[in-house]
Amino acid sequence: MLQLSIDRELNSFCNLRKGVKKNLNLSCTEVRWHPELQSTIASAATNGTIIIWDLKNTGISRKASDFKCKRAPYSLAWSYIDPNVLLSGSQQSRVQLWDMRTKKAVSVFKHNRSSSVHKVTFHPSISHNRFIAGLENGSIVFWDCRNTSKPEYTWKNAHHGIVTSLTWHPTLKN
Repeated sequence: MLQLSIDRELNSFCNLRKGVKKNLNLSCTEVRWHPELQSTIASAATNGTIIIWDLKNTGISRKASDFKCKRAPYSLAWSYIDPNVLLSGSQQSRVQLWDMRTKKAVSVFKHNRSSSVHKVTFHPSISHNRFIAGLENGSIVFWDCRNTSKPEYTWKNAHHGIVTSLTWHPTLKN
């Protein structure tokens, strides 16, 4: 990890690979800081692993926990409301909702359109129950976490190509 000083100098302050197996594939597809815990980040790797890192840990490895997806996760999103909830969108055409307390995927959201999920994001203010997912085929899918069987709404072909970025309006509720 790098740190930019006030003098605009770039310094290395944390080596996350220290103590990690050399053959572990850590090519990252996404990194997300935790919204509340300033020393916690989540990273997604091309080998399907999501790792939660504790930067305060001074031991050999800073890995706090890890989760395994069947295929590469492309996107991660922490809940703004519940600090124990993390979303992952993957090449496997689904979104998984992870609970940090149980260290398991507690919900899986699979859209009937077989397309990789390239971006996920929770709604910042309504509740931790709503999120959107951007798909490889250009569609945007709106989900309520309380209903894993079908999305609330699908905007088919909202974009000509892969949806690589999504954001909610910071103050409007819809």
